[in-house]
Amino acid sequence: MTIIHPLDSLLEGLFPEAKEGGQKLIEAARRFYAFGPFEPVVQIKNNQLIVELNIARIEQQKGRYDKVLALCGRGEFTQAKKDVEILIREAPQVSEYHRIYGQILSEEGDREGAINALIDALRWNPKNEFALLMMGNIFARNLDDLETALKYYEEVLKVKPDDHLALNNIGANLMQYGRTKEASAYFKKAIAINSSYPNTHYALALTAEMQEDFEAAFNGALTALAKNSKKDRLYSSSFTLAIDSAKAYSKQVNAKAVVEFYSAELTEKYGKSIQIMEDDSIPTAAKIEFAENYNRDRHLVKYKPGYPSVEHLVMHELVHLELAEQARAEEVNQLYTAKQEHKNSFFYSLEKDAIRMQSRGIPEKN
Repeated sequence: MTIIHPLDSLLEGLFPEAKEGGQKLIEAARRFYAFGPFEPVVQIKNNQLIVELNIARIEQQKGRYDKVLALCGRGEFTQAKKDVEILIREAPQVSEYHRIYGQILSEEGDREGAINALIDALRWNPKNEFALLMMGNIFARNLDDLETALKYYEEVLKVKPDDHLALNNIGANLMQYGRTKEASAYFKKAIAINSSYPNTHYALALTAEMQEDFEAAFNGALTALAKNSKKDRLYSSSFTLAIDSAKAYSKQVNAKAVVEFYSAELTEKYGKSIQIMEDDSIPTAAKIEFAENYNRDRHLVKYKPGYPSVEHLVMHELVHLELAEQARAEEVNQLYTAKQEHKNSFFYSLEKDAIRMQSRGIPEKN
């Protein structure tokens, strides 16, 4: 089959690259008319874009190509290898056949053979992104040659500069290799392209944890949770990372000094001192007693000392105090009271959440 397009304004509507002409138009047409691994022959001649498709070869080999993919998907590499070798002999110019052959050899542990097959794939199509990515993976994971791996990864990005999944995969490979700084750079590029993909936020948070930047790890894990609506394994892993990084970060921060600073700031701002004390008798982890409600000249924050990160609990109560003071300044402050029936209704409304947290190993006392 031969398709002929005159180089006119109509073609510019079909292929915007026609305005630039030359190689960019040829590449755009080649991408569009490619059928799986079968690429057309495209040329510009006599003021025409000419596309030639070998329909007979496509019809003859497409089913066999799909069979090879299915065999690989089931891990039946011996038969897949035999079948793809036949396809290569019949049509050695098909880059993807060599790429699949390289993947099979890699699965069999023949790294040298895999590299040679992938080189053949790239000789026929230097922009075969999957062949480029595999070459990078082999050099990074198996040959301990990061410099060469990065060259291939960068070529992948030249082919598809806006492919956030490719960036994410490259970052994941580098992270497994232990190159967390390089991996972080790729993850950040991927997020700049698509900020809604939770996997990349989680991966970036992992690299931050590996570099002991626990604050960034915590924030990244929270973002991964916010972007993930599936509540799947990734969600659970993100939740665990958020908890672990928060615990690690709390050990790096002088939380007591933060509490003292905030308490002093509120005292100076609103004119009443704040007393903070331990109290094992209170029914909750922490509570605040407003001075006005107890006819005192100071506010009183109580907490149970046995809880982890008690400074966080105290800060929580101090924020309640600041919100109340802000409302009082605007004369919109209100005092709420609740009967037992209201408390019961509140607890019942959170029953599903409580069950979910228990299933994730969160103690009931928390």
